[in-house]
Amino acid sequence: GAKVIQVGGLTTIAQEQAQPVRTAMFTSANMVRDSLKIEYGFDTDNDYDGVTVEYRDPVSWQPAFVTQPEDAEYPDTYTLFGCTDKFYAQKYARYMRNVKRLRRKKVTFSTELDGIIPRVGDRFAVASPMPNWATSGVVTDVIDAVTIRVDRMLPWSETEDNYMMLRSDVGRPSSSYVVTKGADDNEVVFGEVPDVTINDAQGMEPTSYVFGTQDNMVRDFVLSKITPQGDTIVQIEGQTYTAAIYDGAPPQMDIP
Repeated sequence: GAKVIQVGGLTTIAQEQAQPVRTAMFTSANMVRDSLKIEYGFDTDNDYDGVTVEYRDPVSWQPAFVTQPEDAEYPDTYTLFGCTDKFYAQKYARYMRNVKRLRRKKVTFSTELDGIIPRVGDRFAVASPMPNWATSGVVTDVIDAVTIRVDRMLPWSETEDNYMMLRSDVGRPSSSYVVTKGADDNEVVFGEVPDVTINDAQGMEPTSYVFGTQDNMVRDFVLSKITPQGDTIVQIEGQTYTAAIYDGAPPQMDIP
C-alpha cells in the first residue's frame, strides 16, 4: 500500500490513500504538443479473477489465507509480511481487488518544470480535447473580477450546466464553478469571484482553464513516475484515481 521514493536527497514513502484534494492540473496549455498518450487495460481469458492474501495465524503462526471475492477460482496471491490480523488481511485483499478492477487507465505526457510540482503518489487532474476530456486553454483578457475572455470559442451546452476550473500560480486547480456565457462564446462570467488570481496575456504567464460539463471536466490520476527529459522538460506517468479503489480498504487508506 505504499511506495518508497527518492525526493532529492530525501528517501520517503508515498502512501496509497484516498485524496480529496488535487495537487496539480495539466491541460493542453501546459503539455508538450503531441506528447499525450493514453493506454487502457482490458481483461483477457488468462487474467486472475480475484486476490488471495497470505498472513500468519496469530495462534499457530502458520500461513493463513483470505480471498476476494470468496468464490474466485484463479486468484493472484500476495504475502502480507508481518500481518497477523485476518480482518486487516481481508481489507487489504479487497483493496488489491479494487486496484485490479478499477485502475485500468494509464496516462503519459511531457510538460515543463511545473511537472515537478506534484510528488509520486499525488492526485492530479488532466484535461485534453483529444479524448474529449473537456476544453482547455488560457485566459487572454481579464475584463473584471468575475468576467474573462479565453483563447477560443467554447462549446456551451444548452441542456446542462457549464463548469470552469482555473489553474493557480502554483499549479493547483481551483474549485469547479458554474459559469455562463458573456457577450460572445469566448467570454465567461462567474457567479462569484474565483478563489485563484487570474492572469491574462500581459506580463505574467496567462492562467490555464478547463471548461466543460460535469461529466467531462477532468480525469484524475495518481502520479506513478516522473522522468527528466532535458533541463526543462519532464515526462509524467499516472494511473487512474478513483475513491472507489479505497472503498473497504485498510483504515489508513480509506480516509474521507
